[in-house]
Amino acid sequence: MSRPPFLPDIPLGNIVWGLELPLAALNGWALTVLAVAWSHGPRPLVVVMAAVACAGAGALGARRARTERAPLVGNYVLSRLAALCAVFSLSLPAAAWNRVAAVAAAAGCLMAEPIARAFTAQAFPYAAAFPGVKIRTVHAPTAIIFWANLAAVFLLVVAGDLWPTAGLVVAVAVALTNTVVMADVARFAIGRLRFNSRLPLLWEAMQPTFAVHWQATRGSIHQLTMWMDYLKQLGRPFFVITRTRENFIEVTETFDVPVLHRVGLDAVEEALSPSLKTVFYVNTAILNDHMLRYPHLNHIQLNHGDSDKIASYSPVFRAYDKDFVAGQAAIDRFAAAGLATASDFFVIVGRPQVAGVAPSSGPVRDLASPVALYAPTWTGNTKDSDYTSLRRGPEIVQALLDRGCTVIFRPHPYWAKNYATQAGRAAVVALLNRDAAVSDRRHVFGPAAETDWSIIDCFNHSDLMISDVSSVVNDYLYSEKPFIMMAVTAEPDDFATEFPVARGAYVVDYATLSHSPTTAGDVQVRELQHRRDADFPTTAGDVAAVGNPGQALVARGGAGPNRVAVPTAMPVASAGVPTAVPGAASAGAPATAPAAASDGARAGVPAAAPTAAIRSAPRLDAGADDLGGATGASPRTQTLAAALEAIWGDDPLAPVRRELKTYCLGDIPRAEYAGRFVEEAAKYV
Repeated sequence: MSRPPFLPDIPLGNIVWGLELPLAALNGWALTVLAVAWSHGPRPLVVVMAAVACAGAGALGARRARTERAPLVGNYVLSRLAALCAVFSLSLPAAAWNRVAAVAAAAGCLMAEPIARAFTAQAFPYAAAFPGVKIRTVHAPTAIIFWANLAAVFLLVVAGDLWPTAGLVVAVAVALTNTVVMADVARFAIGRLRFNSRLPLLWEAMQPTFAVHWQATRGSIHQLTMWMDYLKQLGRPFFVITRTRENFIEVTETFDVPVLHRVGLDAVEEALSPSLKTVFYVNTAILNDHMLRYPHLNHIQLNHGDSDKIASYSPVFRAYDKDFVAGQAAIDRFAAAGLATASDFFVIVGRPQVAGVAPSSGPVRDLASPVALYAPTWTGNTKDSDYTSLRRGPEIVQALLDRGCTVIFRPHPYWAKNYATQAGRAAVVALLNRDAAVSDRRHVFGPAAETDWSIIDCFNHSDLMISDVSSVVNDYLYSEKPFIMMAVTAEPDDFATEFPVARGAYVVDYATLSHSPTTAGDVQVRELQHRRDADFPTTAGDVAAVGNPGQALVARGGAGPNRVAVPTAMPVASAGVPTAVPGAASAGAPATAPAAASDGARAGVPAAAPTAAIRSAPRLDAGADDLGGATGASPRTQTLAAALEAIWGDDPLAPVRRELKTYCLGDIPRAEYAGRFVEEAAKYV
């Protein structure tokens, strides 16, 4: 379904088109049916219109069931009730008693749905996997109520006058079904009350020393997944606190750890075990404030990736007691933004998730069949955090195919939040399917790359990468393999200054992409990237899978020197941190220096200074011609074709990547890398 052009290409526009407009249209149609019926319109017309209203409610209900974990019961009540009343009004005042009883029973079931929805939300969920306690995590699905009521209304609308007795039987049967389902939900609610009464005893037996507080939008389980194994390595009892129903379901389906679900502000107090010392957070969600208000606990921010995105150095981080960061680059981002922090606020722990990243085994030019990873980010929640290149993904992937690459395509998990990136992903999948059908290249995309493989698997099976401003770029540094970054938001000449990790990247101007001269039209591309992009043409046949591409590439594992298994050993140790930005103007510049507090900073708390004047560090000495840039442009800016040519050539940025690896990911020996987080976190649990 294409989005109307009058809606902006931002998440809000997608939400309006995805939910509000169809619902408003359905309700408007249902009220029109009522108006036609009360105006003594033709009975066949009213029946058909009412049946269409029921079908619309069913279609939207099915769509909601596919895209949301929230209860379906209680939705689209107005449209179903209006359709029922419109047709019934045509039978008045001579309606038979059984007809009246059937309509009354069905209407009563419909009007009880909002109550059932509210009661279900209070009853489920509450907890899971607590040791020594049998907890029900599944009750009779309340969606049965929605579909049973919808079926009853549809039958009464279409055939209620023809068979009133049969309609009454159906309505009574549906009412009994509703009663049985809600009785099971009531049993669930009783179990919740019993669990809450036993919670103090459970805390005494369990003695948890830390918790993980998590609230995020649906599909964000990767935020927690990347840290769970390392939190378990702390060897202390802990539990996860969830705040939304969807989050609870995602956690219980993914991990076998104790989970306590609490929604309201007051309910959070029930999670305060007397033995609790520390709460870890993996994002800066608004509901984190409900836990941050307890000063006797240590509040440690882990975040879910390290990058130069604006969200990585938000003032919100200062609400936490500690910020565990990957390397000195993260500290310098705050200083460069003028954000004052306490001298002991940051703790460098590296990125334990990249300990399994295999190092580069040689230049790309020596590989007979290179594998390229295209890993675009998402649009972000705001315009200033929209760094994605996926809108022009087909052009980028086509350039890799023209180079003879096998492609691994792994977009950010949030690609579905925006219609333009949905279209971009579909077009890339179609392109890879078509290429796989006519060549011997077995590309990896779709579930094979996005769920079956981890991001580390994608790193290890690739020889180079194209991405945007994203944490995957920083993580990819650990491999020291070459990568290209798309300059989407910033002007190309300022890109490496605004995003320091780009010093090790071959930077491609997103606006020009495939041609060198910069024109007024190119500027328009950058300005319009946040508006509606034309949907990329795709067909059902294009997105059909061709075999199992993931298995095919695994089978070719021996063909490329960088395709290796992910290591599982995680030794523990620590190491120092770097003291200078790679490529800094003056060697030996100090890592930190006192700086005046910025506006709004806490009194008496110094701000960390940028390491070696991060925003004024010189560019590489390579000339524009050496890197394929246009005359007069930054030597770091080039076309995509020129960037690929540089990677296939001498790869002049290889030494810079090695230095950036230490700066961004910590100066920690590879053999000791994974254990640094455990060592530091253990001090607080």
